Amino acid sequence: QVSLEQGSSFVLEQRTEYPYDGRIALAFSNVQGKAFTVQLRIPGWAAGGSICWQGKEIPITKAMSGTYYPVTVEEDGEILLTLAMPARYTTAHLLVEEDTNQAAVERGPLVYCIEGMDAPTDTLDDLMLDLNASFVLEMETIQGREIPVLKTKMYKIERPDYDPEALYQPLSFGGLSSVDVKMVPYYAWDNRGYDEMKIWLPVAYR
Repeated sequence: QVSLEQGSSFVLEQRTEYPYDGRIALAFSNVQGKAFTVQLRIPGWAAGGSICWQGKEIPITKAMSGTYYPVTVEEDGEILLTLAMPARYTTAHLLVEEDTNQAAVERGPLVYCIEGMDAPTDTLDDLMLDLNASFVLEMETIQGREIPVLKTKMYKIERPDYDPEALYQPLSFGGLSSVDVKMVPYYAWDNRGYDEMKIWLPVAYR
């Protein structure tokens, strides 16, 4: 039950699986008093989706990212905010030198990472992002919780003559191979044993 200073009152129910799913339903019932405005926050990462209210559908565009969309409520009904949440590559400001030529994988508000047990490589340092790779979303149980993981492909640097014990050595490069990997949300890492973890990965511009 919500009561506003301007005299309106209503019952508000929110139904959503956000941040795993982009559908957010706001149901208003027992609306009484003056009309009021609901300011829907459109996240800065949102570049698609829709807002449905009273039979009207408003598409969410890139220009709306990082803004608020006002919806006037005068009677009972449901606002359905749907945010498109494809996996995407995110880069840092150029002055963040540690992340130069690297990108992170995000989906909706979640940042993803890769752990050593989820990639067929001796070290995550040999992985590079494939800009043409697609992502498959799957649910996986980690520590008794259902977690949305992303399966994709990355490039692996082949080093046929590399000596992991040598401090310095001639550069060894045997090309790039494509490998299957899995990424987990950053909040869920370090729950399956000790291993490497990375968020920022170099990009293979090819």
